[in-house]
Amino acid sequence: YVYKLVDGNAHICAVDPTTDFPDEFTLPEKIDDYTVTAIEEEALSMSDIKNLTVPDSVTYLGDGAFSDFDTLEEVTLSDSISALPASAFSGCVNLKKVNLPDTITNFGTTIKNEGVFNLYSNSGWQFAGCASLEEIILPDKLGVLPAYTFYGCKSLKKVVFPKNLTKFLIEFDYTTGWDYIDIKNMRSKLFWDCDALESIILPSGIKYIPPKT
Repeated sequence: YVYKLVDGNAHICAVDPTTDFPDEFTLPEKIDDYTVTAIEEEALSMSDIKNLTVPDSVTYLGDGAFSDFDTLEEVTLSDSISALPASAFSGCVNLKKVNLPDTITNFGTTIKNEGVFNLYSNSGWQFAGCASLEEIILPDKLGVLPAYTFYGCKSLKKVVFPKNLTKFLIEFDYTTGWDYIDIKNMRSKLFWDCDALESIILPSGIKYIPPKT
């Protein structure tokens, strides 16, 4: 592993592409006696693992942590993770199953809080291009979904939303920053190019689905 030390803990930055990983693999909780607490941006895209488990020592994922991870078919994330970053699994064309912990409350990394507004950095595209993903159950505590979350998920047939979901994040406006709209008037482009979608279980409060969702 290539890693850096942050506050005495290891952040995985990359893996040696020549390493012959087994098909089923759990990331280590320690490297050289340092506790692994983070996976940085695009850190694992070069490995050949099919079934990956992220240990509970990991509390942070960088943007695109697993992006373009071509061999990945199933992943189980740490129960210590509270945010799924932008493009987390984008381009994982063989990903079929994602086990998301109920500890996840945000899709996107919060960078600033201002009253009722939470601003996000590049917060969408979590599963964009996951062409083999057929079904996903979103975490119960998830409160916000950003734009393009499932863009290009051509095999996606079923999505189960959390009952308490209250907000959808719309497209970025560089003049005003990220902006929220109420779930009853969502404009989020969540399912563009999801050709196989058959079933969506939405929260009971939603009343309107606009064009281009």
